[in-house]
Amino acid sequence: MARTSNKISLFNPFALGTFIIACMAWILAFACSIASSRVMTYYPKFSWWGLVYQLILLIIIAIVYTTNTFHCYRFFLSASIAVAFVYNSNSANNLIYIDQSACQAASAGFILLCITNWPWLFYFGSEPNSPIISYIDSFGNGGNVMLASKQRTLNSRRTVSSGAYKDESDLVNAPLNAGANTVQPNPFETVAQQSYLKGMEKKSDNVANRTTLTVDPEYPIFVKGLYDYEASPDENELSFKKGEIFRVKDTKGNWWQAKNSLGEVGMCPSNYLDVIN
Repeated sequence: MARTSNKISLFNPFALGTFIIACMAWILAFACSIASSRVMTYYPKFSWWGLVYQLILLIIIAIVYTTNTFHCYRFFLSASIAVAFVYNSNSANNLIYIDQSACQAASAGFILLCITNWPWLFYFGSEPNSPIISYIDSFGNGGNVMLASKQRTLNSRRTVSSGAYKDESDLVNAPLNAGANTVQPNPFETVAQQSYLKGMEKKSDNVANRTTLTVDPEYPIFVKGLYDYEASPDENELSFKKGEIFRVKDTKGNWWQAKNSLGEVGMCPSNYLDVIN
């Protein structure tokens, strides 16, 4: 039986859980800071700026989370979270030793913000396919928010730049007399496109046959591509086509090390693959 692929969802328990805790901690720190400023002769202005900075960071994270664009701002988020961690830890250190209940409650809010900022810094600053990140994602549906945003971007790039057709098959099968408002393909380009697709189909059949006959104990598991995948040029990834059959080393984590019939080796996203027996 083929393995059912898990769809990456934005409802990531780690992301949602830590974000809710961070919002509650910010409310606690803000409310208690107001109360502390009334009983203290001088409340640290540094802490006020830290609260404003943390609020802006929470808004940015919420926007990036809902738009599913985490991988585009990964390094920016890591640097911003590191700065917020410094602000919150310094504010907690300034307030925790003051013998006032409001100040100590405010320091508790800043400490909770530090507790949430530190896992965020580790999560966004690490590779998505690292063992610890994969372990954190395993508590939910196995999906990683950075991988989800990257796959969404790759899927959006598969549309033709003209916007007239969604993929190559639509371009070949487009009617020549579809009306005045329909974009008419160049007949020479259509013939070339048909030849290209036939060559790709023939190549895919050959790949499947060669993979079936080849024995490689280092890559014992057969997989089939569920979708087309284009490897990033700056990462150790492997491109493949929908329906292409090749081998993987194991099925651990979100990314699997694969080897195609040409001997090319690279990492492939597990949600784009289906294990076959």
